[in-house]
Amino acid sequence: MPRPRARTPTSKGRPPCCGRPPPACSCSSPVSPSPIGGDCEIHQEENVKLIGTRPGTNGIFGRPRLVALAALTTVGLLGGVPTALAAPALQVSQSTGLAVGQTVTVTLDGLPANMAAVAVGQCKPRIAGPGDCNLTGSMMGAADGQGSWQPTGDKRAITLVGAVGGTDCTAAPGACTISVTSLTNATEIIASVPLTFGPPAETPKPTAADSDSAESDDSDSNTPVMAGIGIAAAVLIAAAVVLVARRRRN
Repeated sequence: MPRPRARTPTSKGRPPCCGRPPPACSCSSPVSPSPIGGDCEIHQEENVKLIGTRPGTNGIFGRPRLVALAALTTVGLLGGVPTALAAPALQVSQSTGLAVGQTVTVTLDGLPANMAAVAVGQCKPRIAGPGDCNLTGSMMGAADGQGSWQPTGDKRAITLVGAVGGTDCTAAPGACTISVTSLTNATEIIASVPLTFGPPAETPKPTAADSDSAESDDSDSNTPVMAGIGIAAAVLIAAAVVLVARRRRN
């Protein structure tokens, strides 16, 4: 009678098939423990299949979960970045060729929604204190829900003055500006438009030298015409003389 083969225990005290009865386990010899779990070949294969799981399975590192994790991370990063606000846009009805005492109208958009205490007035290019703006001619207002400036009392016109805080606004272009500030930080200029006083630039008139040059060009261009007329007249006179001489001979 043949003698039954005894199972050879592994280093951990398990049989070669890791405790599974045949035929579920086909191991014939013990193997070293796997770094991903299991201590025989069939367990290593099962663990590899579990880690590289197909869509719809519950593997820890399955592709669906990796994609979802990456998507959530991206959304979180984008959600934490604030949207950049557009710079406020200040428009003045006229900014050049201005005169002292003239009125200009202003429109202002692009402010933070519902921003309060927004002032618009004629100021120096840099504001260090209240004296750097014409406070008596300035306008107060606030931004609406869309960031458009709404003046108090619906006043949008500013009467221009010749000087602000000792600065002559008519001395040079940009000596004064129409500026926007907020009472929360009165020295910070939110937006501004430089002003230029004086008559608008005129087209330069032609000088005497230009006139002489033009006349010289005209005379030069007429010289060939006059020469042609003289030659034609000489030919006609010569023909007339010949005709008269022939008649006298006859």
